[in-house]
Amino acid sequence: MFLHGDLPDRPEPMHPLTIRRGSFESTLYDIDSLLEMPLTNLRKLWGIMFDTAWENDLAISMIRDWLPSKIAEIEKDIKRLEYDLPRLILDADEKRRAVAAWGSELENRIMQAKRNLQISKRRKNEKQIATANEQLSQVSRPITEHDQAVKTIKQTETMIKHAKTRLEKVTKLQTIFYETAKQKILK
Repeated sequence: MFLHGDLPDRPEPMHPLTIRRGSFESTLYDIDSLLEMPLTNLRKLWGIMFDTAWENDLAISMIRDWLPSKIAEIEKDIKRLEYDLPRLILDADEKRRAVAAWGSELENRIMQAKRNLQISKRRKNEKQIATANEQLSQVSRPITEHDQAVKTIKQTETMIKHAKTRLEKVTKLQTIFYETAKQKILK
């Protein structure tokens, strides 16, 4: 188990990323952990990496290849989520209309099912309690489905927001990487 859960399935074998300078050595076993590091630490780490570019040519090429592919992966996720969102909204609206179509009759049925459940509990009859619970869940199903659809929309919107934040971070990483490379190599 790793700090942020299990490692994601990867189509290619994962190689550790090792950065060296003199007696200093830093090894990252998951290149995606670069997203978790503060930008200040990354600037320092990449400064060390480019100070001794001949020792870190493998790490430099791994990061240089990883950054554009990570950006493309995140952009693909954002497009997929944004594509699904309107369908989810229409689905929730359809379920809301189904609940509204029942109007006060649905509310009355739910109230009656709740009363039946309370009566069954007072009588302490297990068979009647089970029947009343089943009746209540059947009657309140349209409301539950609508609530679940709204919850799914909110989760999708949150996932989009997090993906856009990750995209912004990876774009910053890429900018810092190339700026550091330019500063250190042109010295």
